[in-house]
Amino acid sequence: ILTYQYKETQISAIVAYCILKGCRLGILLKEKYQYIGEEIVQELLKQNFGELKDAQDIGTTALAYAEFLKRSEEL
Repeated sequence: ILTYQYKETQISAIVAYCILKGCRLGILLKEKYQYIGEEIVQELLKQNFGELKDAQDIGTTALAYAEFLKRSEEL
């Protein structure tokens, strides 16, 4: 999963959300995984959400982005 190339929005968003939340809760090592979750979210945000027809893609991306924002609040 960590070498995944961000091709499917919903799967990538779920992976990013899990990584970022795991890092925030101390389940995953921030030093090792935080940048991966942030990188995935940044790639997801480059997409044109107006073209997405699946509400689940938008919803899961929003969850991942919320975790991304929580991280930026900590800094």
